[in-house]
Amino acid sequence: GTASNAQIAAGAVGTAEIATDAVTANEIAADAVGTAELADDAVTVAEMADSVFLANRNMIINGAMQIAQRGGTVAGGTSNLYSPIDRWGLGSGSSFNFDVTASINTTTVNTSDGFQTALKITPDSTQTPTGSHNGSIYYRMEGHDAQRLMQGGANAKTFTLSFYAKAVGKTGVYSVQCIKKDAAGAARYQLKEYTVTTSWVRQEITFEADTTALIRNSNANDFCFYFNMACGVDDLAAPTTAWAANGGIKASTNQVNFMDSTSNEFHITGVQLEVGSVATPFEHKSFGQELAACQRYYNKTFAYATAPANGAGHTWTGALLWDTRVTTLSPSVNWQYPVAMRALPTVTLYNTRASGTAGQWTTGGSDGANARALTTSETTAAIDNGGVTLTAASWGIHAAADAEL
Repeated sequence: GTASNAQIAAGAVGTAEIATDAVTANEIAADAVGTAELADDAVTVAEMADSVFLANRNMIINGAMQIAQRGGTVAGGTSNLYSPIDRWGLGSGSSFNFDVTASINTTTVNTSDGFQTALKITPDSTQTPTGSHNGSIYYRMEGHDAQRLMQGGANAKTFTLSFYAKAVGKTGVYSVQCIKKDAAGAARYQLKEYTVTTSWVRQEITFEADTTALIRNSNANDFCFYFNMACGVDDLAAPTTAWAANGGIKASTNQVNFMDSTSNEFHITGVQLEVGSVATPFEHKSFGQELAACQRYYNKTFAYATAPANGAGHTWTGALLWDTRVTTLSPSVNWQYPVAMRALPTVTLYNTRASGTAGQWTTGGSDGANARALTTSETTAAIDNGGVTLTAASWGIHAAADAEL
């Protein structure tokens, strides 16, 4: 006869006695295995398929560096500005000359993990930071988007930052600082180290929960990360596990000086921020999803592949148009942004004619002289010609709206 459960001694049948695939889902009754039957830590991230992880867990916009509306390259310097890749900035502290070129790397990327693009920076001159000088790559978030971390109370969550990085020339210890602001705007920080090699390595860094100070719930720069590249002695600090009062941008005492050679390169992609102490597989989002999220902070009338500039693009492709071929009129158009922007944007106007007057209406052969962004809101901009009439023709103008943090 067949053996019943009562005739099998406890522990008599282990995994060694069961052939591979001998027990399938069809042999297991519904609800036969519950949490009571699973030992603590029996199921780890390694045993889970990527599909089990919830969508929208990655709090970083454009972590895969897909979206690059500004395009081309960007030169760093003594002030903060955004790189060619949306949402990723180049930071300078105390007017440090962070003299780097930021570019879009599509040739030496970690494609084995699904990435096609990375942010690359390389020094254009050697620099030795002193005093409170520092240079960094930064990512800034609205406080609205950080509330799931529940900081400032008994239920505050730990959170984990993960990313892929590699270096050419300057390998070694780098550091990343997390800064958050409370309701009064007071800042607190944690500082962590990581080691960069010449190969793509996924860094996984957990930040401890803060039960003392919340994160301000606003559309301002309330939560940010600084990936430090160089730092003067006044801003060096030991790595932390507790949240400390913020005295500005900090780097680890072991931080390398990335700016010591023009042959150095730093590459980063696959950035993810999520609740908890475990880095789950990177959440790849669609191109359209990431583009729409980025357009809350920056968008343009130019074709996606065209970097906004005077003399770029085409007068009649995507431009704002005003047809006055019947009579002389003062052009006036309303530009509706593709998504509502974070705040009132700064609108910059562009003339597509290569030899034309910067920022002016053009027919493709002649230009106006009084173009302006008359009014702006989070959803639209009104662009006119200062009330000055133009000759009967079809007139066009391009624009970009910037509401970055």
